[in-house]
Amino acid sequence: MNSVVGCGLSCFRYPPLSPMFPIMQSVIRFLDELSHNNNREWFAAHKAQYLEARAIFHGFCRQLLTQVAEYTPHTAQLDIKDITYRIHRDIRFSQDKSPYKNHMGVFICPFGKKSGYSGYYFHLQGGVPREESVLIAVGDYCCQPEVLKTLREDIQYGNGDFHDILTRQINPCFHLDTSSSLKRVPKGFSPDSPWSDYLKLKNFCLCCYPGQSYALQSDLAEQLATLFQSAQPFLEYINRAIDYTHNKRLPSMLIKSKALVLGKRKYNDSHDIVTLYTQEAGTVSFLVTIPKTRKASTKSIVFQPLNQLCIEWDNKENHHLFRIRNIQCAYLYSSMHNHPYKITIKAFLGEFLYFALRHEQSNDTQLFSYLCSSLQWLDAAQHSFSNFHIALAIQLTAFLGIFPHTGSQERPAYFDMINSCFSLSQPHHSHFLSTQEAEYLPQLLRMRIVNMHLFHFNASQRSRILTLINTYYQLHIEGFPKLQSIQILHDIFA
Repeated sequence: MNSVVGCGLSCFRYPPLSPMFPIMQSVIRFLDELSHNNNREWFAAHKAQYLEARAIFHGFCRQLLTQVAEYTPHTAQLDIKDITYRIHRDIRFSQDKSPYKNHMGVFICPFGKKSGYSGYYFHLQGGVPREESVLIAVGDYCCQPEVLKTLREDIQYGNGDFHDILTRQINPCFHLDTSSSLKRVPKGFSPDSPWSDYLKLKNFCLCCYPGQSYALQSDLAEQLATLFQSAQPFLEYINRAIDYTHNKRLPSMLIKSKALVLGKRKYNDSHDIVTLYTQEAGTVSFLVTIPKTRKASTKSIVFQPLNQLCIEWDNKENHHLFRIRNIQCAYLYSSMHNHPYKITIKAFLGEFLYFALRHEQSNDTQLFSYLCSSLQWLDAAQHSFSNFHIALAIQLTAFLGIFPHTGSQERPAYFDMINSCFSLSQPHHSHFLSTQEAEYLPQLLRMRIVNMHLFHFNASQRSRILTLINTYYQLHIEGFPKLQSIQILHDIFA
């Protein structure tokens, strides 16, 4: 087993290298430079270089996807966004505040990168030794506890089939990642098992570092797809355990959660699709029956935008629409539905939050609590709430990881809305604030619900701020539109 578990670089066997592919060198060069200049100012100045590198890498990813889809089910229909990642880092809870990743990666698995299935991974990294700049991996780097237990049971009672896959079917260039293996065999499994080293694994992932020259081959996509195909038996073994775990829990996977209504649209003559932002599962869409009589158990009024609910539903993997089993009102508004100004603010926030949160699939408890408590504050407020929607929209950027980077700016500067930073020179696009408007931006970004009464705007200023907020979200949130409710706010608060 030692020849497979934790084997090092000495056992790598790669096919002969094809002629060099120098165009990929520009991607590596950009990542090297970015790793040494990981700040917004440098990135803004080299945005064209980044876009060129991304285009080259995405072109390669499309070639690779075409090759891999020939032997991997449920991948042929994937788009580039389903297999690649943003260059921006989420730094909200990280001690490292570097705003950008110093690598570009592609992950191809059934149903896309967010499906929970294991898959094939490749990345180029800058700022590291050449022999470490290319990573090829197959499997699941961070297994869920239920999947991990199923895999260990399969290995213990599988008569050596997992060992056979690793030693006889996988390209020897791969090695198992043992970096986080347990020191002892976990409870419930035999420490005397001949497969005890495998039972200690926490990551079921094959890795290899072929060196930078590997990425410069002219037929890189074809070579990589062939290497990935050699690891297909390993991947199928892992995904079989994931499938079993999912199917095992489907009948009893009842989720109870608080929820915030984001919107409702017609599905057919008898059903609507209701989109809720839930505390436990992020944004989820539900198919609800349109009540036909007054005696219907669920009234349409329950699904008014921004209503706060408690719901239960059966969650099934790879389903996009769910059925609500039980529903109750979590908070009953007293003035939100009848105060003329609050009705208008509520209409704007309903439209705004729907487009801002419709792709949020993770459970951010802090964000959910912030939204619910803020709306309850608005419901109870009797005065000084005319800036509420502005304060909430500004604060939401911090939760979504797109809060503008202002820093300390002593000289007059433009604010680049695309790169979200100040610039001493006028940006070469139309999405920027003049030096006069940018001067007030740091102060505006300090607005919170607790201090918004200190900010005084006339109708024209408030309309301009909302337009800029709308534009900023359009630039940073995929599919965010021009909001129709801004004009209504302008008319009401004029």
